[in-house]
Amino acid sequence: MILTASKTEESIVKWPRSLTFINSDNIVGGLVTNDPLYSRFVQAFEADPESQTTHQLAAKFAKKHHLVTRRQSTQLNSDEGQKAQKTGTALSKLLKLPQAIFLSPEDRTVAVWDRLCKGWPSLNSVTPRVIEDRLRRQSFGAADAYGDQRIYLALERAERQRFHHEGPYWYRWPEGENIADLRQRNEEWFATLLTDFSEKNLLIITDHTSILATMANIEGWSDRIFLRYRRLKQPEILAVTKYYGEPNDGREGKLLSVVFNETFWDV
Repeated sequence: MILTASKTEESIVKWPRSLTFINSDNIVGGLVTNDPLYSRFVQAFEADPESQTTHQLAAKFAKKHHLVTRRQSTQLNSDEGQKAQKTGTALSKLLKLPQAIFLSPEDRTVAVWDRLCKGWPSLNSVTPRVIEDRLRRQSFGAADAYGDQRIYLALERAERQRFHHEGPYWYRWPEGENIADLRQRNEEWFATLLTDFSEKNLLIITDHTSILATMANIEGWSDRIFLRYRRLKQPEILAVTKYYGEPNDGREGKLLSVVFNETFWDV
């Protein structure tokens, strides 16, 4: 469903003035690890997820790292921290100071925020600054314990078959969510922006898939369009996506996309 904003009797649209999203993560459903065993597994899975080699490598990796190396606990490395600081410096010269800031609850997002502020110190003065649980990353349920959903699928044949049948958008991870679930809670959060933060410049820091979920709700994407955008361009750490509110576009106005998944730490 395409989100719409209401007008007053004076026809003033109540969209936010701008939305600037910053990606706090640079992976979709994978681990950050230097273990060569993981690289071998990924290559085998992409070549043939049904092969015995894939299953053996997955079992070996899971035994070695099970419940230890988990995606949601990965911290910023030195290079990513530098990129966050450079992004803050660049955006301080390009954007107005936001009037409210929303962060997803993961430690990694908070770490990105801290380094952004080193490059753009004025961000520290912005209130409100909201830790928003509805911006948390997609829950992969039982598969989260494996760190990488591909390892889970390689070891759980029945779930792998269901994933193949239902597809990556509609497949709901056991005890977790599918993309439609993510979009639903994201839409609930976005509704608060229309009522409480209309005509404000907002900064949102969360993961790439959650950013895509917001875009999908704004644009009214189908499941196929969502997956096409997710494949369109590999998400970069600290990539920026931006919308402007345009009150004179159409009967109700709309949010217009002006930047998608662009980095500013390299300018």
